[in-house]
This record gives sequence, C-alpha cells and structure tokens, in this order.
Amino acid sequence: EYIDTECWSESKQSYTFFAGTDKLDAALLCMVTIADWPSPQRIVSTIAAIQKELGKGEALYYRYSGMDKEEGCFVACSFWMVEALWRTEKKKEAKAMMDKLCEMTERSLGLMNEMVDGDKMEGLGNFPQGLSHLSLIFAASCIDGVDCPRVGEEWVGEGGGGQGRSKAYAFRGE
Repeated sequence: EYIDTECWSESKQSYTFFAGTDKLDAALLCMVTIADWPSPQRIVSTIAAIQKELGKGEALYYRYSGMDKEEGCFVACSFWMVEALWRTEKKKEAKAMMDKLCEMTERSLGLMNEMVDGDKMEGLGNFPQGLSHLSLIFAASCIDGVDCPRVGEEWVGEGGGGQGRSKAYAFRGE
C-alpha cells in the first residue's frame, strides 16, 4: 500500500524512483518479475512512462531521469525492458527489441559494456559488464519460455518440485 500511495506519480502515471519524487528509475521494470502487483495497469503505464522518458532510440534506456546529461544508456535496462514487455504480453515488441540488442552485441564479439553512448553507439563504463550479460540471459530465457511464468502462474522450478525462485509471479493483465 505504501508503494501505491507514496511512490506513484499521477502526472506521469508511473511508479517513481523513490517516495516524494516524480523521477523514474528503469529498475522499476524488474518489478514484473518479483511481485504479484494489485494494479497491473499501473505496471503497464510505468513501462510506457519509462519508454517515453528514459528511452533513447529503438532499444536503449538510461537508468534514471536526467542521466542523459551525465552518463550513457545502461545496457541492463534494455534487457529489463525486453523482459517487462514480454511478461506484459507485448511479445512482438519485446522480440523486436531483443533482436535489435543482439545485433548491437555482434559488433563487440558478444561482449557488452556497462553503458553505451546513445548517439555514437560506443561502449562506456566497465567492460565486460556481468550485469549486462546476466540481464541478456534472463531476457532470452524469458522469450524462450524458461523461468518466465505465464500470466498469473507461480513459478516453482523444474517439474514443480520447488527449485528456483518461488513465489515469482508474472503479470496478470487483469
């Protein structure tokens, strides 16, 4: 309840970086993987707000509001967006973004930086960056149907035996 009242921006129709601000954080995209939210429409509108405010080009995202003036696009955010889109039933858009991101990695032998200059398409920050690669793996696994429960299903691992992340819910779309 606290998050729904204190971390929601009516003007942006989005959850926010923290209570009392209208700034966005692309890490909010991860919430579709860890919770069964009471208001799925707010999740969808948060994704749209992040696309509008933090997006750069076809597939890149800045981590926070205002970072376009300070840093490059944070590669992991792009893969978080792929997974969020997929889990909210925007599969065609997610797949197209994933394809674009994979094309971008071909230029660097499949190794990814922490960030990318959204204008020059040059790598910035740590190289290689483990979080970028891990985020790619999670997004690819989701698209491939691994560790990505269908709408409203609880994931309990292989054969329902309880391995893996218990109580991870997908978007319900209600």
